[in-house]
Amino acid sequence: LIFKRTASNRMGISYSTEPKLTKAQSDIKYLGSRYPFGDDELWKLYRAYHSIQNNKEKVSFITDWAVTCVVVPRSNVTEEESRVKLEEMRKDRFMLMQLIEHKILPPDFSQRLQERNFSSEDDVFSPQCEATDDGLLQLEAFFK
Repeated sequence: LIFKRTASNRMGISYSTEPKLTKAQSDIKYLGSRYPFGDDELWKLYRAYHSIQNNKEKVSFITDWAVTCVVVPRSNVTEEESRVKLEEMRKDRFMLMQLIEHKILPPDFSQRLQERNFSSEDDVFSPQCEATDDGLLQLEAFFK
């Protein structure tokens, strides 16, 4: 027995209309149709992308990326304890990445990594990249 998902049904339950998606859900759905990432990976990249875009104090591409991707393991702690732990982990990651960048990696490694692997005319990290109405062009450039 094969269930086929369509816009009008989900796992055998009929819907008269497609459920309304949030902007983020719509973006993830769009990216999922274009790139070979799972939903969890797309959500992590999506959150990192928006966090880096909103970060006004950029240090370097690789440090900003590493700090943004810090995740607190799930446990039975309060939201406040989790927030404090996240800040602590981000500070530790920042210090570690600064040490790695200054003592181990070649000079300008982070900049070269960004330019060679993440830059294009639509580069979301580039100052000349202008925002679009729905942001999908910038978001898609980030995933390329």
